[in-house]
Amino acid sequence: MPSLDEGTYFTYTNANTRISGDSSRSLCASFRASSLNYDNIVVEIGSSDTTWNSGKGCNTHFALAVGDGINIIVFGMCFSFDNSINIGPSTLFDGNFHHICITYNSINSILCAYRDFQTPVCIVRDNSPYNTGLGDVRIGWWPDENRQFVASGGGWIKYAALFDMEISSECVARQIAFMSEMTSTIGEIVITTEQSHTQSNNCSGHGSYQMQECVCNDRFNGPVCSNCALGYYDYPDCYPCSNCESHNGTCVNSTCICQHGFTGQACDRCEANRYGAHCLPYPVIQSVDPPLINDIGGINITLYGVNFNSSEYRGFRSCKFFPDTQRLNASITEAVIVNDSILICLIPVNQLVTTVQWFLRLMINGTEQDYSTFNLQVRFLILGSEKKAIQYSFSRLAG
Repeated sequence: MPSLDEGTYFTYTNANTRISGDSSRSLCASFRASSLNYDNIVVEIGSSDTTWNSGKGCNTHFALAVGDGINIIVFGMCFSFDNSINIGPSTLFDGNFHHICITYNSINSILCAYRDFQTPVCIVRDNSPYNTGLGDVRIGWWPDENRQFVASGGGWIKYAALFDMEISSECVARQIAFMSEMTSTIGEIVITTEQSHTQSNNCSGHGSYQMQECVCNDRFNGPVCSNCALGYYDYPDCYPCSNCESHNGTCVNSTCICQHGFTGQACDRCEANRYGAHCLPYPVIQSVDPPLINDIGGINITLYGVNFNSSEYRGFRSCKFFPDTQRLNASITEAVIVNDSILICLIPVNQLVTTVQWFLRLMINGTEQDYSTFNLQVRFLILGSEKKAIQYSFSRLAG
């Protein structure tokens, strides 16, 4: 496709490979018109068939045309002029170059027309959807060979750009600024069919492709919007760094680095086998064996859990048996560390009465570990004639 030509109308064969059917699209053009350009085509895309041609080309064309001094026409239907949009109040026939952009959103059917730096005029199309065909890009004419953009009277098409998306108002402003800064009048025709189906041109789904570059949405950065912007982390979610730093982490190079013992997207959870607000490796009883004992006391029980031998909790282990939440009349026995997950404790002899609720709790260096508490049910049993024993039943304390 040439980037520079002289003349009034040209054809770029099969240049339109993206805009089809009723898909969203945008078109920008810079041209000078006179009253002789009434109803003349500026830019057109579609199949090589004429719009009639026994119905073969019906509805397969899409074009921008000069309507009159204050109206443009957007062609797209076989049996109607589609949409005429007033872009006045001043005339296009003033001998100056004017810059027009039209944008179409296929989801909400909104068609907008921008003239120079004026406020856009937008309508909601209530006619049939477009059915644009792939194929040629034509400057100044269409296959019916009428409505050709005439040079008489000073008519001239200087620039055209096509986009296979609805470009934003910011992009339109940049296009119009670019066109207004063009000083050449020899007929610079730059046809750009923007593609949105590669990572670079769809901006990784986090931006819009404008003027051959990605304009990233908030929170995203990079040439194809594939990084988090400064102050955000964890692509592609890109959470605010405040999520990380308000908990237990530090935001470094778009990554939330958690303090020791913490994990999670916002460093708000403990690593495995760590507990509490500070995510420490607290020794925790998870089960007791045997869970049911018939004896008067003085036997060993085995406690299973985690972190019994944690390097962050060195010191003497013991088991505390106490009859109420005030921990009165408690009985403390030594706990023997077997390994990090096994402790052995001795049940006190003839200490546990059956009239109150008992609890078992782990202690380290004389400090009770409140999070590691078990219920201890105690009751007398009659085993045959005047044979008595005490039954112990262990269960984890709720909550």
